[in-house]
Amino acid sequence: MSEFMKSIVQEVLNNQGKSTTSIQTQTVSSPSVSKVQPNTQSNGKDSLTSLNRPNYQRMKKEQRLSVSGQTTPSGPNQHAVKPTQHENSSNKLNKDLFSQLSTVALGQGKVERNYGSHPIPKSIKPKQPPKLLGKTKDESYVWYFPTVTDQLAPKFKRTTNGAAVGVITSKVCLPSQLLIVNDVMRENTDAKYHLSWDRNNKDSFVWELYDHDLTRLERKLQAILQILHRKSSKIIDSYTVVSPSAWLSTQLNISTSVEAISILEGVPYYASLLLLEQYFSSGEQKPFQYSIENNYLIISGPHQVISKVIQDFRKKAESLL
Repeated sequence: MSEFMKSIVQEVLNNQGKSTTSIQTQTVSSPSVSKVQPNTQSNGKDSLTSLNRPNYQRMKKEQRLSVSGQTTPSGPNQHAVKPTQHENSSNKLNKDLFSQLSTVALGQGKVERNYGSHPIPKSIKPKQPPKLLGKTKDESYVWYFPTVTDQLAPKFKRTTNGAAVGVITSKVCLPSQLLIVNDVMRENTDAKYHLSWDRNNKDSFVWELYDHDLTRLERKLQAILQILHRKSSKIIDSYTVVSPSAWLSTQLNISTSVEAISILEGVPYYASLLLLEQYFSSGEQKPFQYSIENNYLIISGPHQVISKVIQDFRKKAESLL
């Protein structure tokens, strides 16, 4: 063989060795591309053009557009990319937001919220402070306690049980006070109260009323205050009760059943003696019972008899005193 032919063969062999080394190095650096076997029958240029180069820009774009967090394989040997923890959290958040938006749409924009077993009240009324509703000329007082604290509840005459308390007080005890109590209790048979009243007038008058209805209690106290105002404007006054209750008769120390009870208030003890002496010494002996106390006189018996007697006693007492 001539020297010219030997040089051509040697150059071809050298070129094939370089192509094989380049292909192997490229295959190791890119594990995601297909393995290319060297073609001994091709030249170096044909071997390089047969390489399957990955399109990294396309792969990144598909990864961003992927909903499930997996990229679409771009080649037969392309491996699927597993979703990361951040992508899972993002997908879960998107699902929760979509679920809430669906709830709002179905509920026409109204979403119910659970605040626990204690619902939020619509409005909380402020507590009313206690107050003195009024005072009369004869020093009778009407007090109103809409709320009573646990610390001061034992200071009242009986257990309040969370009820509002109304109190009527006076330095003196008079039968007309019992008449007011009798009327109120007759209209409210289930009313709770405490009464301190002394027939001998050795103690003050105290009447406590308990009611869970604040409006009703205050209205009742205002009505009682008006009665006390009218009563205090008169120095001498008289009252007659037809068919008195057993409770009222017991309080006034009347043991027998009578048709009516009459009371003359504002007269001293000896003024009552004078009126009774004049009546009995006049020759009229109509039967009735009587009781003389400090500042008042009580008579009881037939209604027609005592109603006429009490009117005469009142006129004589007004002219005398």
